[in-house]
Amino acid sequence: MSGVKILYLWPALTVLLVLASACGGSIRGPPTQVAPAQASATVPSVLATTNASLPTPLPLDQVLFRSDTLSLQFSYPRRLDQVQFAACRPVAMAGSITMGGNILIAASPAASMTIGGAVDVFLDRSGAREEGRTATTVGTLDAVRIEYRLQASSRFGIATFTRRGGSIYTFVFEGRPSADSDRQCGESTPTELYNGLLQSVRFLD
Repeated sequence: MSGVKILYLWPALTVLLVLASACGGSIRGPPTQVAPAQASATVPSVLATTNASLPTPLPLDQVLFRSDTLSLQFSYPRRLDQVQFAACRPVAMAGSITMGGNILIAASPAASMTIGGAVDVFLDRSGAREEGRTATTVGTLDAVRIEYRLQASSRFGIATFTRRGGSIYTFVFEGRPSADSDRQCGESTPTELYNGLLQSVRFLD
């Protein structure tokens, strides 16, 4: 992933680091890599596993991405493993997972922080203006989804927060400065990829 694409995530990543500090810990270390199944004319996905590892059949057009360190897995469109969409597939970074340069997943120690408290810290430290808040679920866990707009750039974003055990999980999407990249991942917009990712998240035992 190029430095330019990573820059899109700096606002959210900075806030998540602050959130981790407020929770009394740090973002978890890098996930364990699992060897992917090979496919012709594709680029293997970091942390991808085979369909056989799922409790129920995975659609043929989906690939599983698993992080043992973050204790979760989710699926994404198989076409993202094609060379032309390489920038869109999930990538493990230091203590987080990014997808397409504008989706970020991270977990931080929660201490006594509630989901609502994590949302408040995120909004306060980012200076974002909340535009909507919805109760939802991630996996089987209660969650809160907010829509926000960054004050300085007016960029739109979505953040979903849940708590599992002693960790706050944050799933962030931030829009790009230009709409030109809306279809850079083929048939799906980045927002559609984000929503699909969240719907497929399962936490590991």
